[in-house]
Amino acid sequence: MLPTKKRRSGANTVAEWYATTGAHLDETVVVDVLEALRVQGWLDDSRPGLTEAEITYLEQHGGVRDNREALIESRIAGAVLEETVEKESMTVTQAADLMGISASRVRHRIREGSLYAYPSSGRGVERQIPYWQFHDRKPTPHLSAVLNALPERFRPSDIRAFALHAEIDDPVNGVTVPLLDWLRDGGDPQVARELAESTARLI
Repeated sequence: MLPTKKRRSGANTVAEWYATTGAHLDETVVVDVLEALRVQGWLDDSRPGLTEAEITYLEQHGGVRDNREALIESRIAGAVLEETVEKESMTVTQAADLMGISASRVRHRIREGSLYAYPSSGRGVERQIPYWQFHDRKPTPHLSAVLNALPERFRPSDIRAFALHAEIDDPVNGVTVPLLDWLRDGGDPQVARELAESTARLI
C-alpha cells in the first residue's frame, strides 16, 4: 500500500476533493491509468522482469529507486494534461465552422502561420487546434509565430501552459500583461517571441 501523505486540500478521496476545491475531473482518466499500472505490476508487490538481487544491485549502484507513488502521480498528471489538451482542441472542420471558412482555408492558415495548431502527433493524424487562441471567432494575431519559437521538445501541455500563463512586462504602464491579451491588444509580437525564445534557452 502506498504511504499516505499530507495534501494541501485536506481531501483523501476524489469526492472530498471535488467538494473542497470545486474542481472536476473525468475519473475514467484516473481509472485507465491505474488499470494500466496494475497490469504492469506497479500496484502490488511484484516487480516484473527483475529479481530481488537485480533490484538491490540497481538501487545500490545505478542510482535507481523504486518510487511507485511518484510514478503513479506522474502517469495520472500526464493523462489529465492530455485530456485537458484534447478537450480544449478542435478539428479542422470545427475550426472552419467557427471561423466561417472552408476546411482547406483553415489548413492554409495553419501552414502560413496565421492560425496555430499543435505539432502533428504522427503521419496521417489530424492536428489539434486549441480553442483558447480564439477571441470573437478570430485567432490571436501573431500567436502561431510566438508559440513556434518554443522548444521543439515541448508537448502540447507545455505549449498550453506557456500560452495561458506567460506574462509580458509592459514598461510603459508598469504592469505585466498576459501573453494572449498582449497580442490581442496590439502589443509588439517581437517582444512576445523573444519571451518564447528566452524560455527555450532556459529549459
